Amino acid sequence: MYSFYIVFTYVVSFYGFIVPSATLLMIVIFFLQYWVDKYNLFRRFSSPVDFGTDLIRWIFKIFEFNVLFFAGGYFFWSFTVHFDSPPGYRSICIVHFCIAFIYVALTLLVPSKLRRKILG
Repeated sequence: MYSFYIVFTYVVSFYGFIVPSATLLMIVIFFLQYWVDKYNLFRRFSSPVDFGTDLIRWIFKIFEFNVLFFAGGYFFWSFTVHFDSPPGYRSICIVHFCIAFIYVALTLLVPSKLRRKILG
């Protein structure tokens, strides 16, 4: 079930440049899913197994990759959709993608203690 939301987040981030209303739809779906999960967690289900913090760290990694998917989609679709864009616009898209790539590389390759010092 949750893999659907991960894939949905990546798809919306990649195609968000073309269909801006998809971002609003994603916000509504996550808002509703939050309350459904909260109800199910506290009223219907309870897990005796302690997952610890590994699951939360994994979810944060997934959402950090979302920044790269958004930048990649914006980079790809801005060149495909806008044929007559000025040259400065393309350089801004390239810089945006490079910053997102550096951020994701920092979150993956740098140890957590050093990453906290760099990123806050």
